Amino acid sequence: KVMVDTIHQSKEKKQGVYMPYLCGLQTVYGKGIWSRPHYHDYIELLYCTEGHGSYLCGDEKGEFSEGDLVLIDSQKVHATYALDTNKSSYVCIRLDPQLLYSPTQTVFELKYILPFTLNKAKHQSVFRQAELTGTPVSSIIMRMLHESREEAYGYELAIRASVCDLFLWIL
Repeated sequence: KVMVDTIHQSKEKKQGVYMPYLCGLQTVYGKGIWSRPHYHDYIELLYCTEGHGSYLCGDEKGEFSEGDLVLIDSQKVHATYALDTNKSSYVCIRLDPQLLYSPTQTVFELKYILPFTLNKAKHQSVFRQAELTGTPVSSIIMRMLHESREEAYGYELAIRASVCDLFLWIL
């Protein structure tokens, strides 16, 4: 079960502007807490690039290793822990579900996206490396990380396009 000191993380701003996504590399050296129990409005994706970790997400817990992808629904309490005695890293992508909607929501968007925001999605939450091999998932995630770090002109649109590509693959 989830620890009592769960925190709600609010949406983040960058230079005063609300960010519909966050993308970064999180690294831990040695075993220990990666992220304490928390929840937020974002859908979160964790793509392990090195090492080994575990996650607690609602009542579900499991482990992940290099090349695995963990999908966490919006508003779901979750935490991660490093299990490797050396270095462990994952790309953390947080997406506001609204990023996947067009200005006028269609029945198709509601059908596919709404379950992820209401904790009612019945979908796979961990995609193993063997399952991802030969798919574009790794390159999409690494492209998002690169765009997020470089912040070249139009990078926000490039990330949104990548988010749509990635989410379409997940669906």
